[in-house]
Amino acid sequence: MGALINAKLLVLIVLAVAAIDSNVSSAERDPAHPECNEVSDNLHKCHHIVKNDTFVKPKIPKCCEGLRTIKTKLLPKLGATKTCQCVRQCVVIHFVTLQSTTVDNPATKVNATFSKLLKICKVDLGDFLNLKAPCPPN
Repeated sequence: MGALINAKLLVLIVLAVAAIDSNVSSAERDPAHPECNEVSDNLHKCHHIVKNDTFVKPKIPKCCEGLRTIKTKLLPKLGATKTCQCVRQCVVIHFVTLQSTTVDNPATKVNATFSKLLKICKVDLGDFLNLKAPCPPN
Protein backbone atom coordinates (compact mmCIF):
# COMPACT_ATOMS: atom_id res chain seq x y z
CA MET A 1 0.00 0.00 0.00
CA GLY A 2 2.82 2.43 0.89
CA ALA A 3 4.58 1.74 -2.41
CA LEU A 4 1.41 2.59 -4.34
CA ILE A 5 1.06 5.92 -2.53
CA ASN A 6 4.75 6.70 -3.18
CA ALA A 7 4.31 5.85 -6.87
CA LYS A 8 1.27 8.15 -7.17
CA LEU A 9 3.13 10.93 -5.38
CA LEU A 10 6.09 10.52 -7.72
CA VAL A 11 3.80 10.77 -10.76
CA LEU A 12 2.26 13.97 -9.37
CA ILE A 13 5.69 15.50 -8.75
CA VAL A 14 6.87 14.62 -12.27
CA LEU A 15 3.72 16.15 -13.78
CA ALA A 16 4.09 19.30 -11.69
CA VAL A 17 7.74 19.74 -12.71
CA ALA A 18 6.83 19.19 -16.38
CA ALA A 19 4.07 21.78 -16.15
CA ILE A 20 6.39 24.32 -14.56
CA ASP A 21 9.16 23.65 -17.09
CA SER A 22 6.84 24.01 -20.08
CA ASN A 23 5.30 27.21 -18.74
CA VAL A 24 8.45 29.19 -18.08
CA SER A 25 7.39 32.50 -19.59
CA SER A 26 4.39 32.87 -17.30
CA ALA A 27 6.26 31.61 -14.24
CA GLU A 28 9.00 34.24 -14.28
CA ARG A 29 6.83 37.34 -14.05
CA ASP A 30 8.15 39.71 -11.44
CA PRO A 31 5.46 41.96 -9.92
CA ALA A 32 8.18 44.28 -8.61
CA HIS A 33 9.41 44.92 -12.18
CA PRO A 34 6.41 44.66 -14.54
CA GLU A 35 8.25 46.65 -17.20
CA CYS A 36 10.61 43.68 -17.59
CA ASN A 37 7.88 41.17 -18.47
CA GLU A 38 8.09 41.73 -22.23
CA VAL A 39 11.88 41.46 -22.17
CA SER A 40 11.64 38.26 -20.16
CA ASP A 41 8.96 36.76 -22.42
CA ASN A 42 11.13 37.36 -25.48
CA LEU A 43 14.32 36.14 -23.84
CA HIS A 44 12.58 32.95 -22.80
CA LYS A 45 12.14 32.02 -26.45
CA CYS A 46 15.79 30.94 -26.07
CA HIS A 47 15.11 28.89 -22.92
CA HIS A 48 15.28 25.43 -24.52
CA ILE A 49 18.55 26.23 -26.27
CA VAL A 50 20.25 27.65 -23.18
CA LYS A 51 18.83 24.97 -20.86
CA ASN A 52 20.09 22.12 -23.00
CA ASP A 53 23.06 23.94 -24.58
CA THR A 54 21.77 22.51 -27.85
CA PHE A 55 21.39 24.61 -30.94
CA VAL A 56 18.32 22.84 -32.28
CA LYS A 57 17.22 24.30 -35.61
CA PRO A 58 13.46 24.43 -34.92
CA LYS A 59 14.09 26.42 -31.73
CA ILE A 60 16.59 28.94 -33.15
CA PRO A 61 14.18 31.07 -35.27
CA LYS A 62 11.91 31.72 -32.27
CA CYS A 63 14.93 32.61 -30.15
CA CYS A 64 16.23 34.97 -32.85
CA GLU A 65 12.79 36.54 -33.12
CA GLY A 66 12.79 37.18 -29.35
CA LEU A 67 16.29 38.70 -29.41
CA ARG A 68 15.35 40.93 -32.37
CA THR A 69 12.19 42.09 -30.58
CA ILE A 70 14.27 43.09 -27.56
CA LYS A 71 16.66 45.02 -29.84
CA THR A 72 14.16 46.70 -32.18
CA LYS A 73 11.05 47.25 -30.05
CA LEU A 74 11.87 47.08 -26.36
CA LEU A 75 15.26 48.80 -26.33
CA PRO A 76 13.84 52.01 -27.89
CA LYS A 77 10.82 51.82 -25.56
CA LEU A 78 12.67 51.17 -22.27
CA GLY A 79 16.08 52.68 -22.96
CA ALA A 80 19.46 51.01 -22.81
CA THR A 81 19.90 50.97 -19.04
CA LYS A 82 16.47 49.53 -18.18
CA THR A 83 16.52 47.00 -21.04
CA CYS A 84 19.96 45.80 -19.95
CA GLN A 85 18.82 45.55 -16.32
CA CYS A 86 15.73 43.56 -17.35
CA VAL A 87 17.82 41.22 -19.51
CA ARG A 88 20.30 40.66 -16.69
CA GLN A 89 17.57 40.09 -14.12
CA CYS A 90 15.97 37.43 -16.31
CA VAL A 91 19.30 35.78 -17.14
CA VAL A 92 20.46 35.63 -13.53
CA ILE A 93 17.17 34.37 -12.12
CA HIS A 94 16.07 32.00 -14.86
CA PHE A 95 19.10 30.95 -16.85
CA VAL A 96 22.11 31.05 -14.51
CA THR A 97 20.28 29.28 -11.68
CA LEU A 98 19.15 26.73 -14.27
CA GLN A 99 22.79 25.77 -14.87
CA SER A 100 24.08 26.23 -11.32
CA THR A 101 23.68 22.62 -10.22
CA THR A 102 25.39 21.11 -13.27
CA VAL A 103 28.09 23.61 -14.24
CA ASP A 104 31.07 24.95 -12.26
CA ASN A 105 30.64 28.54 -13.47
CA PRO A 106 27.07 28.83 -14.77
CA ALA A 107 27.29 32.55 -15.63
CA THR A 108 30.24 31.92 -17.95
CA LYS A 109 28.43 29.07 -19.68
CA VAL A 110 25.23 31.11 -20.12
CA ASN A 111 27.26 34.08 -21.44
CA ALA A 112 28.97 31.81 -23.99
CA THR A 113 25.68 30.28 -25.15
CA PHE A 114 23.99 33.66 -25.55
CA SER A 115 27.09 34.99 -27.33
CA LYS A 116 26.76 32.18 -29.91
CA LEU A 117 23.02 32.86 -30.24
CA LEU A 118 23.57 36.57 -30.87
CA LYS A 119 26.02 35.71 -33.65
CA ILE A 120 23.72 33.10 -35.18
CA CYS A 121 20.78 35.50 -35.03
CA LYS A 122 22.88 38.47 -36.21
CA VAL A 123 21.54 40.61 -33.36
CA ASP A 124 23.74 43.12 -31.57
CA LEU A 125 22.70 43.66 -27.98
CA GLY A 126 26.10 44.97 -26.95
CA ASP A 127 27.06 43.63 -23.56
CA PHE A 128 23.49 43.22 -22.28
CA LEU A 129 23.98 39.47 -21.94
CA ASN A 130 27.54 39.71 -20.60
CA LEU A 131 27.01 39.51 -16.86
CA LYS A 132 30.56 40.73 -16.19
CA ALA A 133 30.15 44.04 -18.06
CA PRO A 134 28.26 47.06 -16.67
CA CYS A 135 24.95 48.06 -18.21
CA PRO A 136 25.26 51.07 -20.50
CA PRO A 137 23.81 54.46 -19.58
CA ASN A 138 20.80 55.69 -21.59
